[in-house]
Amino acid sequence: MVGFASGYFGIGGGFLIVPGLIYSGGLDILKAVGTSLISVGIFGVITALRYSLNGYLDLPISILYLLGGVLGGWLGAHVTTTISKKLSQESSQ
Repeated sequence: MVGFASGYFGIGGGFLIVPGLIYSGGLDILKAVGTSLISVGIFGVITALRYSLNGYLDLPISILYLLGGVLGGWLGAHVTTTISKKLSQESSQ
């Protein structure tokens, strides 16, 4: 259902999967996002392998996307923990 809706409306599946994991699975937001990202990562690796085996992989572009994803993930995790620490310090005062 999520795959159909995301394809039909042109939105990312995580937009629908994360709330579904929160409400139906009882996960907190961080676990729901992490669970969604695991599936996206696995699908991405499998798709990249299939493209590579068929000769459709553009290595320079793939490396740029990979570097951007790693840098974005690191930066996002850093910002999240920084904001979380600041908020917890403010709430304890």
